[in-house]
Amino acid sequence: MPMYGPNTFEYQSIQVHHTTRPAASQGTRITPSATANTYGSYIQIFSSVDYDTYGIYLRFTNGATSGQNRDTLITIGVDPAGGSSYTDYIPDLLVGCPAQFNASVGYGMNYWFPLFIPAGASVAAKSQVNAASALGPYCNMILYQNPRYPEAVPVGNSVTAYGANQADSGGTAVTGGTTSEGAWTSLGAASGEHWYWALGYAHGVTAATVRQLRMDIGVSDDATNYRIVLDNVLGQISNAEQTSMICPETWGFARPNDSGDTIYARCQAVSSTPSGFSMAAYGVS
Repeated sequence: MPMYGPNTFEYQSIQVHHTTRPAASQGTRITPSATANTYGSYIQIFSSVDYDTYGIYLRFTNGATSGQNRDTLITIGVDPAGGSSYTDYIPDLLVGCPAQFNASVGYGMNYWFPLFIPAGASVAAKSQVNAASALGPYCNMILYQNPRYPEAVPVGNSVTAYGANQADSGGTAVTGGTTSEGAWTSLGAASGEHWYWALGYAHGVTAATVRQLRMDIGVSDDATNYRIVLDNVLGQISNAEQTSMICPETWGFARPNDSGDTIYARCQAVSSTPSGFSMAAYGVS
């Protein structure tokens, strides 16, 4: 099945949020509420989208605190009128404790979504963290615009989160395998049909030895036969930091499900996954 990434449809322009010199703290910090596990206010990323947008690349960095578990959720909001009345558009992105932009462990947590945002809209982000008065991660965003043949671009208008948990700013607990794949863990039943999938994870511990991960999302209507809709997404954990690798798998896959299918996640790691490890999935419609 096809994989949709930033260079698939010959985008003629991009709108970049982070235009300063590269640094460990690149982007805009998305400060959460001072209350644990509570969303803060929206913080604007783009005051006005230049052109109709068909894809959104998101990178979250600098959300880790040494020796502490800082699981984090991010929601992206859009106001089509270009004001500050944001509607949740990409909900409850699981970003865990993302690494610094220039850290040896990687480049933070990365997402790509084939979604439409009209020209003139404003875009913002808000966060919640599992600790009071914690710092939120930095958000970097790139909008992909003006495809050569817009009528040929598959694009969505909504995202549904499965497995994300606002009660603890994490996801659904998943036990990873080592020499073989871990067991499939339910993230919930699909509320509708989705044609594109992305995933997030959080390591959920105060410190962890370096370990590499491969994660899958699957669907099933009988809890016996599983059809993988997103496979081999790479991640890495080191100390209190985590990353999702910048590679083709990061962009997700276009593989449909049926409404009512159960969404599952699994993981395999070079050594056992941390006790607090969790995952979430995101379906585009």
